[in-house]
Amino acid sequence: MRSHPAVPVVALVVGLLIGLGAPGVAQVPPGPPLPAPPPEDLVQFRPPNEALLEHAQQNLLVGEEYAGFDLCRGGIATTTGPGALNPSDSPCGDPLNPSTTVAGGNPPYHFQLDRMGGFPPLGMWVDLNGVLRGKPSGTRGATFKVCAVDLSGRFDCKYVTVPDPQTRPVPDAQAEVAASATKKSGGGAGKAGLLLLGVGAAGAAVYAGSAMADLAAMSAGSTVSNRFCIVSVMGNGCDCAGSVTGGTGWTGPTASEGEGCGSGVPCEANLSCNNGRCEGPGGRCRF
Repeated sequence: MRSHPAVPVVALVVGLLIGLGAPGVAQVPPGPPLPAPPPEDLVQFRPPNEALLEHAQQNLLVGEEYAGFDLCRGGIATTTGPGALNPSDSPCGDPLNPSTTVAGGNPPYHFQLDRMGGFPPLGMWVDLNGVLRGKPSGTRGATFKVCAVDLSGRFDCKYVTVPDPQTRPVPDAQAEVAASATKKSGGGAGKAGLLLLGVGAAGAAVYAGSAMADLAAMSAGSTVSNRFCIVSVMGNGCDCAGSVTGGTGWTGPTASEGEGCGSGVPCEANLSCNNGRCEGPGGRCRF
């Protein structure tokens, strides 16, 4: 009678021993967790949101090339110090283009958008060196996420806010308003006439010549708002000046609710110029 080979039996016994955790068949325990990298090895990006908001509020115009804001250095894109080269010509974080907003990791750095974090206003972009530039084609601002990435691929992403681009006032509108106001106040040789120059940066009307009482005495013109608000980043609070019923006797152009406003084009009465757009009581800056 032929005997069966013993190899399958041996294999079965070994398999049972392993399955039962037999002595001598040790299981390798998991290793300890890897330590967290020290803070200096992490990329830390602190975008200059307040500085960007302030600069763009005054200089971002629809259909006009923006001077460019440098997210690497935290200021206007320029060819002057601390580096000798334009930020677009030298990587962020190298000796010629030191960064004030990105630290840690393995510099130099480059910048890119987080595709799930939104986009800049239409017509604008952020280049590899973190310069926000372009020509806005609409009147809507945007909040979007920008990532600073080092040579090792480590990154830190933060939100950046750009306010609504403004529409440039009608050419010579301020000169026409000044001439009209001077005529109504009886201005002429030997008498300081009233010059209504428009709406200043702080939102209050700017006057020269005769006193404020002369303006109130004018029989023609309308009452407009000189309330001007800058909405802080991410919509937390407002910095406002002026009144929604200030500026009596205005004869220049005005902006209605939802329209762009700024120097020379104030909002109609009972509205507020919030980040370059006229808004009512339901706007971002409550009355």
